[in-house]
Amino acid sequence: MQYGSPPLFRQGIPAKARFFFFTLLSLLLMLVDSRMRVLEPVRVFMRVFVSPIERVVNAPFEGVELAVRFFEGGIGQVRELDRLRSENEALHIQADRATALLEQNAQLRNLLQLPPNPDAGAAVLVEIKGAVGDRFSRNIVLNRGANSGIRGGMAVTDSRGVLGQIVRVYPDECELSLITSRGFQIPIQFERTGLRAIAEGVGATDKMRVLYVPVASDVVTGDSVITSGLDGIFPRNTKVGVVSDIVREPGETYAMIELHPKAMVDDGQFARVHLRPAPVISSEQDSSRPAAPGGLGK
Repeated sequence: MQYGSPPLFRQGIPAKARFFFFTLLSLLLMLVDSRMRVLEPVRVFMRVFVSPIERVVNAPFEGVELAVRFFEGGIGQVRELDRLRSENEALHIQADRATALLEQNAQLRNLLQLPPNPDAGAAVLVEIKGAVGDRFSRNIVLNRGANSGIRGGMAVTDSRGVLGQIVRVYPDECELSLITSRGFQIPIQFERTGLRAIAEGVGATDKMRVLYVPVASDVVTGDSVITSGLDGIFPRNTKVGVVSDIVREPGETYAMIELHPKAMVDDGQFARVHLRPAPVISSEQDSSRPAAPGGLGK
């Protein structure tokens, strides 16, 4: 079997001979170069000549690689940022819970450390569950009810003062009307002078008004107001509020007095229900004092 060209087209040195010649020449050059380094200038020249071409050829691939790294890094940073945000939110939630627990513990300690009031009688510690109603007449839901001895009309206080009065009772929970509810009335006494009057809710959680105080009465801003106990419902000498504003109009019989409630009307967590029976008021007694619309103690 012949590998060469047909005799008609045969020209020059056969291909097989050229193959062996160049193979031997390559081996010889490699041997000489390894011994004498005669081709080093050629290699340097070729490296200088080929290097720019190599960079141009590799540039698209390097650009793609950089873009991939950039987007991968961006995605990683976004994920890391999301993780840090989640951890931050979790820490905020834990901090809020810890703060709420500290506040609850402080309220409980204050309730348990209150000095005994001989007029208060026995009391049941309750927890505030939520609120119902509107902003003018809001009732607070407590976690105890008839099964704990609670009845309608009982007074409710917290660690700071009078909170309200029980208006609805269920087996395991009850509702109280806040003293700041519109129309809620409670007999009071100015602690400094002993002057008696009636405080009434106006539907705002941060203020009440005082009724039937003559213009010439000795009342000043900052006066402390306590319960008088005349209704037989709220224990005597319990804090009600502090006088926050007084307006004396010429020609008017009574002064316009605003009262800031002492109890934690908005943010309380615990309270006490005083287990005292609501008094039965005769018609003669009821007609002898100013009318209180809207139920017991109101």
